[in-house]
Amino acid sequence: DPPTPPPVEPDPPAPPVRPEWTGSGPTPPDYATPTPGTGYEGGSVVFHNGKYYKSKMWTTSEPTGDGDSNWERVRPNGQPWLQTGLANITAYDPNLTYGGAGYYVTYNGGTYKSKHHTASAPAGCGGGSAWERWERVEKSDGSSEYKKYFRTGAANVKPWCSTVEYLAADYHVTYNGATYKSKWSVTAGNTPGVNPWGSGPWELVP
Repeated sequence: DPPTPPPVEPDPPAPPVRPEWTGSGPTPPDYATPTPGTGYEGGSVVFHNGKYYKSKMWTTSEPTGDGDSNWERVRPNGQPWLQTGLANITAYDPNLTYGGAGYYVTYNGGTYKSKHHTASAPAGCGGGSAWERWERVEKSDGSSEYKKYFRTGAANVKPWCSTVEYLAADYHVTYNGATYKSKWSVTAGNTPGVNPWGSGPWELVP
């Protein structure tokens, strides 16, 4: 029998694409482990694992992401990576901590706005109940502005979600092929159509 050819070695992974640096000063260098007795001065910017980082102080450590006491992630323009407001929307990053209200992220096909300091991913449906860290939002009516994903009115019908608190009358939801509207405030987990006598908080819409 002919000898078995040696296995083909896979191509090495392509290096991360470096976004163009538009901040002040020259293009930052790739991170390199400092030689003994040297380090990065505070305010130094480096490119590492596909991201730009800025040192908070003199350091010899490697950038590791959020929670790093020595480095913070920055945008290609040199500004902090996390900034509040719609103009600074980013994909949700599980390695980052969102330090308060007003951060916008995309996650699993939806857009969310932070309500509190959080290091957790958007959970449930993002209905904005008191215990949720994120509130889901969406563009609507041809507007460039974002509004709450769950809103009252027949024009804003959405699939029912068990983790959402519907805090007023006239929320319209679909469930098991039928449409319902809230008659008053509805607590999370109160399922439409489970009360055959119609005394519950949901009313079947013909």
